[in-house]
Amino acid sequence: MLNLLLLALAPAQAAILQVCNDDVTVGGVAVQGCVSLEAALNGANAGDELYLYASANPYVASATVTQDLWIIGKNSDQGARPTWQRPGEASFALGASCVDCEVRADNLVFDVVGGAATQAVGEGTYLVLEDVDLIDSTGTTVGNAALVFANAAEVKLIRVAASGLSASGTFLEADAGAVVWLEDASFTGLSGENGALVRVLGASSVRVIGGVFTDCLTHGSGLFQATDGGRLWLDGARVVNADAAISGGVVYAQNAGMVHLEGVVVDGSNAGSLGGVLASYSSPLVIAGSVLEGGSSTSGGILYVDGGSLHVRDSDLRDGVTRTVGQGAIAQLKNLTLARFERTLLDDTDANDEGRLVYAEETVGELRFDAGEVRGARSGGFYGGGVYTGAATLTVSGTRFTNNEGAAGGAIYALSPSVSVQDAYFEGNGSDTWYGGAVALASTSAAGITVDRCQFVANDSLSAGGALAIVTTGEAQVSRSRFVENGAADGGALIVDGTRLTVEQNLFCGNLATNHGGAIKRLESADGSLLRQSVFIENQAATYGGAVYWSGALGIEHNTFAYNGGEQDIAGSALVVFPPVAGGEIVANAVGWHTAGSAIANSGVNGASPTVAYTHTFANATDYFGAFTMGAGNSGFVDLGLSGISGDGDCTNDDWTPDAGSGLTGAAADGSDVGATGLGGFETGVFEGCNGLDDDGDGTIDEGFSDADSDGIADCVDVEECDDVDHDGDGAVDEGFVDFDGSGTPDCREVEVCDGADNDNDGAVDEGVLLTFFVDDDNDGYAGTAVFQCTADGASATLEDCDDGDALISPEALELCDTVDQDCDGSIDEGVTKLWYLDEDGDGYAGSEFYACEQPAGSSTTIDDCDDTQELVHPGADEYCDGLDSDCDDLIDEDPVDGDIGYADRDGDGFAGGEEVLTCDGASVADDCDDDDPGIHPLAYDRPNDGIDQDCDDADAASVVGGACGCQTQGPAGWLAWVLVPLLARRRRS
Repeated sequence: MLNLLLLALAPAQAAILQVCNDDVTVGGVAVQGCVSLEAALNGANAGDELYLYASANPYVASATVTQDLWIIGKNSDQGARPTWQRPGEASFALGASCVDCEVRADNLVFDVVGGAATQAVGEGTYLVLEDVDLIDSTGTTVGNAALVFANAAEVKLIRVAASGLSASGTFLEADAGAVVWLEDASFTGLSGENGALVRVLGASSVRVIGGVFTDCLTHGSGLFQATDGGRLWLDGARVVNADAAISGGVVYAQNAGMVHLEGVVVDGSNAGSLGGVLASYSSPLVIAGSVLEGGSSTSGGILYVDGGSLHVRDSDLRDGVTRTVGQGAIAQLKNLTLARFERTLLDDTDANDEGRLVYAEETVGELRFDAGEVRGARSGGFYGGGVYTGAATLTVSGTRFTNNEGAAGGAIYALSPSVSVQDAYFEGNGSDTWYGGAVALASTSAAGITVDRCQFVANDSLSAGGALAIVTTGEAQVSRSRFVENGAADGGALIVDGTRLTVEQNLFCGNLATNHGGAIKRLESADGSLLRQSVFIENQAATYGGAVYWSGALGIEHNTFAYNGGEQDIAGSALVVFPPVAGGEIVANAVGWHTAGSAIANSGVNGASPTVAYTHTFANATDYFGAFTMGAGNSGFVDLGLSGISGDGDCTNDDWTPDAGSGLTGAAADGSDVGATGLGGFETGVFEGCNGLDDDGDGTIDEGFSDADSDGIADCVDVEECDDVDHDGDGAVDEGFVDFDGSGTPDCREVEVCDGADNDNDGAVDEGVLLTFFVDDDNDGYAGTAVFQCTADGASATLEDCDDGDALISPEALELCDTVDQDCDGSIDEGVTKLWYLDEDGDGYAGSEFYACEQPAGSSTTIDDCDDTQELVHPGADEYCDGLDSDCDDLIDEDPVDGDIGYADRDGDGFAGGEEVLTCDGASVADDCDDDDPGIHPLAYDRPNDGIDQDCDDADAASVVGGACGCQTQGPAGWLAWVLVPLLARRRRS
């Protein structure tokens, strides 16, 4: 990537090399400067642009690329795109000779003509092909591979297109540690062998971003294939009508380092053997945010996964078909440590009874379903319509199962020794042959089974357990769940056989059995089984046990039974027991409104007489039938104070909170209430489920569920984020996020380190962490060319040289008068230019300063014009009455050409002489007898006897002793005259 950055900074003088034949013309003119492709490649320098003209047919003989090269396909005047072609061999043969160099090709056509478009790229090479078409002008079969990249090269293919090509190998193969990016490709009608489009192996990595792949075929396995440590990431790709002759219609993985599908859409895909969309062996596999639809195969219509691990999240897997019925229309799984479907839809509503959606063999360590949905399965007579599994552990949390059907276990059939089903919803599922309309758990070595906080609505079984069947050994617990309107021949909601069972804090309402146990039928089971704190309302059975048919050891306590049994006169319309031996207890139960037959019946097997204590009955046709040992605290025919129970056939409108003063309150031996009272959710018949909703209407969402990260969102619906925090409480962090380089840390948490590698696998190297340094390219001792790298490595941290392409320019250079800043001080030619004057106003006289090295044309060494902004002002110009010194003689408006004729006052004494002149405001009377002497004018003092007529009265004043001579004398009158002189002069001029 560093090469790419340096290339972008290459000098503008980079050469343009033209490759063409001698007879090529552009616009009818022969192209000059053409060279052969071999010569161009051998002679290219970093940053050179190599233009291939459309009519050229440049052959490569033994070209060796030793420099970075940028190849640009240049269109001719006819608009055709250039084609690289060499029959039978590589059109673009870089070979191993291009080591640690950078090559770019843009807007080209590669004519593969039976050979590869490009072969192995040298180690460390960075190759970019952009807007490239692959064609085969001869129609023959391409060789082993159209594009082969190896030897730790990094390759980017952007908008590569190909149509109708076939190969004996694959179109893109990455090996020996190569890293390849295929972005926005368009492949149509391609066919080849294994990994017909992309094959990655040998610790290499390929990331396919976007792109559309239509009607492509592999004669082997997988259009995209990852083997032998190769890592494959499909990100946003769309595949339509894929076909594989063997396995993996779209993707095939075997011993891969990683396979990750993110945002992938597959519409129609077929495999001749396994995995209609994807087949994976011993590989870590992640599918996220994808839609995989319409896959078909012998086994695993969408997925066939054998070994490794599988994590599917936020995806839709739809309408898979298997030609071997029962083997996983969506997925067949075996030999996995973990297979997890998280927030994922498995949908087969358009299937043709082709088998279970998920078939997981006993070699799977754990099978998980979290917060997703499974629907529409039709198993075609096989057990487990939605899911069939023998996995060591089955975990179901927050998932919906609707409208699935199987011979047994319409939604789930599990032979797993450990089962946890929590916060799940089952509706409309059915078993058409055997037991477990929704769920059948049938392990012979159960380590523990838990069904907790689930809802079972309108499921049915032709045989037993309309909602749930537990036929196993070991421990089982069914708690805090709702069973509503389920039906079967026996055990309308639940049938249990052979296990030590605890049923507590459940609601059974409106369930129906055509034989025994309208809600529950329990067959022989181990001692210690309990039925407690549960509500049974409006359940019906045709023969025994309108609500519960219980066979085996007894432990029935704190339950409420109301309106069970219907109108049939049956034994035990609320409860019938078959205790195998004497003993057992029926304690603190509330039993009322059973109007047909007996409410509680004992079969009397082995003469057993269970103890009944603190049990209250009310409004039953008959409270008891059979032998019982009546203990303390029983109360019959006393109003139970449950007026909120109506028996109207609606299971949603009952409230079994005891009325004030009810005989149930505090009536048990320990002071607790009789019956199932005071339990959260029971009062309304709605239980809080883990689904992001306020199911029980108490203003709080998903209360009572774990929240490992304390973010206010229950783990069962929380979404894992890439932040090293366990959001969903499963004990793992960041699961399902891609780890493209296999480092063990997801890419989204990888930190880019300045080391020349793409640490976060986003296609960019050292982005955001590169530092700017400067090197001295012109060897003048000062660094001025920017480089982007992690350490100084001999470069300077500061920019010193303002022009690093000229050794005569540096901070210590001598400034020359040449319009260049030699000393890099930001000023040009300072201290070395001369002062000249220019004629800016065009009047022929210079008056504006200008500094330059040489005298500009038309300039002067002296200033001539007193105002170089006005064309009419200059030496010799006419004066006008405008207040300007137009002729630059320091006088203003003298002798103006637009003035009036008057008399001049040359001596400035306020009196005009006899000379006529042009003036702006000249005098109209000539009354100064001497206009060259300002001391002579009509108002001047005429000094006596000096022979001069100062006052212009044509006589010189005479002096007379005594002053009585009638001549001018000095005194006040004389002083006044001098004052009046200028006033009179002003009046005369006006």
